[in-house]
Amino acid sequence: LVLYMTGSITGFNPGMGMSAIDANAIYGIYVGFVYFMVVPGGWIADNILGHQKAVLIGAIIIALGHFTLAIPLAQTFFLGLILDLLTNNPGSNTIACLTVSYVRPFLINFSFGISGNTISSILSKSKIESRLLFIGIVILIHHLIYFLISYFSALAIISIIKSTIINGVLSFIVLTISFEFIKKND
Repeated sequence: LVLYMTGSITGFNPGMGMSAIDANAIYGIYVGFVYFMVVPGGWIADNILGHQKAVLIGAIIIALGHFTLAIPLAQTFFLGLILDLLTNNPGSNTIACLTVSYVRPFLINFSFGISGNTISSILSKSKIESRLLFIGIVILIHHLIYFLISYFSALAIISIIKSTIINGVLSFIVLTISFEFIKKND
């Protein structure tokens, strides 16, 4: 996380260009909240929402996190960190999101045929096939890494694949509908 925040903002895979002091401060605050949010999140799941609703709401928040991380702006990066804290998982989503952020320039090049990390007008002006390919690959990579880290066992490979496919399809549907809704309102 610190390496991404302090990385140069130019080049093929740009970072955020922050100073090491700012990046370490943000990382320290984030890690503190990761461990702190387990307590209120668990209490809310146990006493207010119930486990099934908590999982459903967490899945929706993670899907929203995917959408925000597909936009290469500093604000969406911080929003992704906040959404990670709200999903009540200590770091699994962060690792998956950072991996997606790291490979995003390659995915943009593969999906849209352009180099770099600029996606501001690409999503609204590109073919639907390119948008769906980009969104689908981002979701697949994120979910696979997320469940690999969450299960953290070679014995659970069937569960990892099953969870990746089921949650990936649901996230893809939610993101596609959300993207088209946002596009129609613009």
